[in-house]
Amino acid sequence: MKIVIDNYNATPNESLEGVKPNDAFSKSSIPQFSNEIYSVVNASGSVITLDNGNTYKRNSVLKVVNSAAPIFVNPIDENINKKNVDRGMRQLGQENADIDEPRQKRSTAAKRK
Repeated sequence: MKIVIDNYNATPNESLEGVKPNDAFSKSSIPQFSNEIYSVVNASGSVITLDNGNTYKRNSVLKVVNSAAPIFVNPIDENINKKNVDRGMRQLGQENADIDEPRQKRSTAAKRK
């Protein structure tokens, strides 16, 4: 039964306008828009056609300017990517110039005369 439910939730649903149930019901804190910017090819009533060929309802499209920053950058993914790059640089024998060297431990022993 779990296989049937998982398959249903991963399949686009016509009653949800072609959206998968897993994608339709997500946390409200997660942005529902992508980071890609598309141009409008045709606007007919409440239906918008984008340059990638997809059509959407007018209220499902967000108007942005070309210089808009990404809506959401996952800090966990960003950190993982940075660690992978740093690991690759170390394997090549090259250190990242923007990484500070570890501090040396300060001697806490009192100086004796």
